[in-house]
This record gives sequence, structure tokens and C-alpha cells, in this order.
Amino acid sequence: MLTHRSRASFGKRQEFLAIAELLQRGHDVYMKLVDDQQIDCVVRQESNGELRYLDIQIKARSKDCDPQNAGRFAAMDIPFPRENYYFIFYSEQAQAYWIVPSLELVKEANQNKLGLNRGKYSINFCIPTKSGFTTLARFMKYQNAFDILDWTVTNPVLTSQIMLSPIKQVVEQTKIVAPQIELTKSEEKSTVQRLRPETTWSCFAEIKKTEGTTLKTLKEEKKFDVDEVSQKVIIITPHHNHIQRQINYDKEFKQAYDYLMSNGTISRVEIQAKYSPRNPAYVAALLAQLPSVTYISNPRIKLFYRRHD
Repeated sequence: MLTHRSRASFGKRQEFLAIAELLQRGHDVYMKLVDDQQIDCVVRQESNGELRYLDIQIKARSKDCDPQNAGRFAAMDIPFPRENYYFIFYSEQAQAYWIVPSLELVKEANQNKLGLNRGKYSINFCIPTKSGFTTLARFMKYQNAFDILDWTVTNPVLTSQIMLSPIKQVVEQTKIVAPQIELTKSEEKSTVQRLRPETTWSCFAEIKKTEGTTLKTLKEEKKFDVDEVSQKVIIITPHHNHIQRQINYDKEFKQAYDYLMSNGTISRVEIQAKYSPRNPAYVAALLAQLPSVTYISNPRIKLFYRRHD
């Protein structure tokens, strides 16, 4: 565990490393003597005879922290979010930087509503995997994105197109083409009769809408953030401890949903016993977000699937 002295030393070392990275990329950097306004350094830029100054705050996570928190930055003050105010985050374990404009950071991060850290922000950029660490999809645009600080493109429309093009490429590459299957009229009629409103894809589309939102468990109303939803995993962060949890999309969520559809009801006890031993309350809360699902929480949590004729 880091002592107070080693923490201070670590923070200053990482600050210098980030500044060295800026210098290597050709930025003109000026350091402050006192960090009393959440500004570690100032970047001076000149273009076509005009000057621009960027306020930079640098934050880092040590390799000695819990791997679950390698990309987590909590209890942050973000005073006066504004243009030309940027945050540079660094994780020693993940070996990655994330460069985020302050105006976007206050939208991406979670703001504490209660307690000693009321009004302060927290954010988690990555999660540990078998092969190392993976940046969450919504934050990939910030990873090692030092070019965000560049002052080279003056056309805002062009800038928007440049920033969106990588995302567009990913969308184009991941389009799914349904196979063309010819059915007889009797098969078509039988298929239509068997289909229910929420197929596998519509179920995923609905639960995907919860990504980036804050939900509550059904009985105790404990808040948790839905950080990411994919067809492999649902990543959540409970507010009471800010430690991320992973829910296997197929084994814990989708199979519970399939049982709910076929059986008409499912209880929290059944979810825990059959599908999700560690996350039954969160799975139940996620299932309750689907449009054809209702629930009761007293005396026990039970969900109902509303069949459509």
C-alpha cells in the first residue's frame, strides 16, 4: 500500500511523465507552482498569429491499486467546466492515457449526490480481463487521444466529421446481415404464430437503452450505474461501494429472460438459484426495464411477463 509520502511522489512523477508526453508531441508547456485551482500545467498554442491557452489537470492511478480500480478516478472536483480545460488520466496498470475535455467529462462521469463527496465526480475507464485491461467502448475515443489537444483544424464541421469517422467505421464493420431464407406459406404462417414481441435482438436492443443510466434495485432501491451493455457482458457499478460488477449477458440475464417468457413469472430467488448467484438483485432490476415486464417487490420480488395476443 502506498504511504502518504509515496502517494505524493507517485502523483508528481506521473505529472512529469504526462508533461513529458506533451513536450514530446510539440506542445509548449508551463507548470504551476501551486495546484490550487485544479490546474497542473498550462499549454500555450499559437496558430496563424493567434494564441490559445489550455488548462490541464493530470490524474493517475498506481500499479498497486486493486485491478478493479485501475481505471477508476473518484472524488474529483471539476470547477467551472469550460472550453480549453482538459483532464489527462493515466493508469499505471493499464498503461493507458485518457484525455477528456472538461465539458465532456461532467457528462460522462457520475456525480455524487450525497455524503462527504457530494458534488464530486467519479469515472471508470477500463476493466480487467484475462489478457490485461480493456477500455470501455464509450471511452475508446479518449484513449491515448493526445490529438484532442491539437489546434490544427479550424472548421468545426470538418472537425466533427473527423472525430466521428472512426465510430462510423466501427458501425459499418459490425453491421449484421440476416440470412435470406425461403419459407413455404405454411412455414411462414407457423413462424409468425410462434414469434413473440421480444425476440433475442429486440430484447438486447431494449436493455442496451439502459447503458449510461442509473437504476435502482427493486426492493431496497439501491442505486447502480449501467456502464456498458454488450451481448457478452453487462457492466454495472453499485453506488454504495463504487466497485464494478460484471453480469454475463447470456448465462445470467438472457437465460433468466427466456425462462420469464416461457414461464410467465420469475422470482428473485429463482434468478439467484438458477442463473445469477452473485447478481440476482441487479438482474431483476434490469429485467424490469423491458417493456413487457412488470413486477411486485412485497413481500418478495417477483417479475411477470405480459403476454401479447
